[in-house]
Amino acid sequence: MKPLTGPEKPREIRLATYMLWASLGLDLLMAGLAIGEDYGQTPVGNILIQLIPGFMFIALMGALVYFISDGSNWARITFAVLFFLPLLLRLGLIQDVVFRHGILGLLPMFEILLQGMALYWLFSKRGAVWFRA
Repeated sequence: MKPLTGPEKPREIRLATYMLWASLGLDLLMAGLAIGEDYGQTPVGNILIQLIPGFMFIALMGALVYFISDGSNWARITFAVLFFLPLLLRLGLIQDVVFRHGILGLLPMFEILLQGMALYWLFSKRGAVWFRA
């Protein structure tokens, strides 16, 4: 946690955290769309088995965004690792999602762009200096 008398949060960090919160909102929207798609076709128990880990992951990412906003260097590094590890898998799934949902299938790509730009700003020179201050 940054001390109250420490350096002011740079504009890039504020924008990056807003973008990360927006990407989590997109995650929730996409989860809702997935529920709507499976409603009536899949037993409720199977839907819950898929959604509970998803919502736990969204909660974890939300906690990381909170700590990033608070100035925790470990949180920005952890978020970056959790972004880059499954990136190729996520990019591969976008084609299937676009095929099934049309224009709504672009939401995952928009989420990746938001998170990628936010990570760029978090690891930019001004961002790195602020996290290390």
